[in-house]
Amino acid sequence: MRKTYLFASAIVITVTIATPFQSPFSNTGKELVTIQGNLDVTGNFTSDNIKSSGCIHSSGNIYSSGNINSSGNIHSSGNISSFGNISSFGNIHSSGSISSSENIESYGSIISADNIISSGYISTEKYVHVKKEYTIGENCPTNGLIGVDNTGHAERAFRFPAAFVSCEPHERVVGGGGACQQPDGYIWLIASKPVDNGWLIQCDGGMKQQWGTASVWAICFHSA
Repeated sequence: MRKTYLFASAIVITVTIATPFQSPFSNTGKELVTIQGNLDVTGNFTSDNIKSSGCIHSSGNIYSSGNINSSGNIHSSGNISSFGNISSFGNIHSSGSISSSENIESYGSIISADNIISSGYISTEKYVHVKKEYTIGENCPTNGLIGVDNTGHAERAFRFPAAFVSCEPHERVVGGGGACQQPDGYIWLIASKPVDNGWLIQCDGGMKQQWGTASVWAICFHSA
């Protein structure tokens, strides 16, 4: 069934189709074609602009030589590929991996609720802010961790434990020392020296798979 209405500036077609078109449909001219209802095409559909107030479903590819603008979400159960830039002024959420053979650059923060793993170097032109606080001498959950003690001094969690103590502002450090120990005995003391107005020691536990404890003391001189 087909009804056709002719107007001076446009052609309005109301289409009721029982079965899909079996041949390509092309609108390469400048006419305005308005379809009230569904347009099912099993072949190609070529047009300058396509505006839809509903959904556009395709079991094949959708090609565009211009922009694709959407005021809503774009959902894909497969890949979205681009040979140019993909820009977003909002958030990009992914339940899977985001892979890139080049750099991923951000002018804001990169926030992760899980681990950040790199097979190369991690470099920064600023400080590294370590927030995790540990107690000197407690077991480490894994080798190679870096934390801070309750005074904010850095502590290496495995093999090279270190400790630092500071004199009071009205005092002056004149000496110090320390001891290094693992559960089965003492280990090497490789550094014992004044630093700022305090004393620092560093230990070496060797290749033993054990945590080490560094204990430090400072001799502070208080002038009357």
